[in-house]
Amino acid sequence: MQVLIPFFDKYNLLTSKQLNFLDFKKVANIIQEGRHLTEEGIIEIKSIKANINFGRAFAQKLAFIESIKDSIYITPHWLSGFIDAEAYLGIHLSDGSRRRCEPRFSISQNSHDIVILEAIANFFDTKNQIVNNTPGNDSTKQLSLYDIDTLVNKVIPLLDECQLLTAKRNDFILWKTVLGIMCNKEHLTQSGFERITSLVLKKKI
Repeated sequence: MQVLIPFFDKYNLLTSKQLNFLDFKKVANIIQEGRHLTEEGIIEIKSIKANINFGRAFAQKLAFIESIKDSIYITPHWLSGFIDAEAYLGIHLSDGSRRRCEPRFSISQNSHDIVILEAIANFFDTKNQIVNNTPGNDSTKQLSLYDIDTLVNKVIPLLDECQLLTAKRNDFILWKTVLGIMCNKEHLTQSGFERITSLVLKKKI
């Protein structure tokens, strides 16, 4: 607690999860003061717990994000970590009369955190539309980047410099390889498309 809480006090979370941290901090203080050993303390902890995550009203989460949106500042290392946790890196293939190879980069968030997706879109200087993650359901929003220039000239350099730290880095390396093949127009050839197909099936991205 002596490391974790000071860290997040200094580097605030940029989504509504910050509210969970503040409640987490309240409980930590109750424990530190020994009040968790009393009936009143246990009741207070249970009350706080009931308000965390799904127990928190949508309106409260949205109001919090609205209150901090003008101070949200995206840094490369923050974004790399967020991508590591939240992003999807994939390749969509269709093989028929017209072969198609489509790289995909997307991040989904609950709709009350849509300002984070807007901030990320601004970071990449892209006009890609933020849409409902599921058609007809506006509870979750998705930022999708399909433009090859944006992916090659902005996303890849970011993740080359600020490397992913989870197994997703393996997906990124493969994804980057496929984009390289596409930039060389090799995906338009039978051998190039087959190579991409083999890579995608191997890693299941």
